[in-house]
Amino acid sequence: MIKPLFIFDLDGTLYNVDNKITKLIDKRIEKFIKKEKKFSDLEFEEFEKKVPDLLEALKILKINKDTFYKEVYKNINYKKYFNENGKLKNEIKLLNGKKIVCSNSCEKHVKGVLKSLNILDNIDEIYCTDKFTSKLEIYQYLLKKYNLPVNKIYVIGNDYSVDIKPARTLGLNTIYIKNNSQVNNIEEAIKIIKYEEENFKYE
Repeated sequence: MIKPLFIFDLDGTLYNVDNKITKLIDKRIEKFIKKEKKFSDLEFEEFEKKVPDLLEALKILKINKDTFYKEVYKNINYKKYFNENGKLKNEIKLLNGKKIVCSNSCEKHVKGVLKSLNILDNIDEIYCTDKFTSKLEIYQYLLKKYNLPVNKIYVIGNDYSVDIKPARTLGLNTIYIKNNSQVNNIEEAIKIIKYEEENFKYE
């Protein structure tokens, strides 16, 4: 039996986007871009509305990604924002397949969050856009690396345009986490995965 591949987004997927760390990082991003490009408050607000995708924004503004990630994610005490999530740790551990985290953040941030949630040891691999140009490129890389049928790969995320849409263009299975929907958190997403695993998806 071919074991599936599970690709999890991080921010807003493995933890609630309302976490205070989201506000901290958003403020740091705003401060960094304003300083680099000498944007006023209004100029930043208008640009953010026009280009909501962060990676695209960095590209347009010609901002070095390494410099950006180093500045935005420096000296964060992740323990201050997260508690260990034993339930999530156990549920991920029991998934019968390789578990991967794919994030638009840098690896330092991903590991900081996963360590604080105490689930880092249950994740097999981490891929971030500080090393790739987009999540689509990461998905394509993983497809080539593991050479699995597309129906054996799941992408779980909370951002349709960044996480879900590129996965669907490749024919991968997707679980879209969205507030006020049937799947509004990671626990609901894992329930769907388990149901399909126990029935017909992995024959």
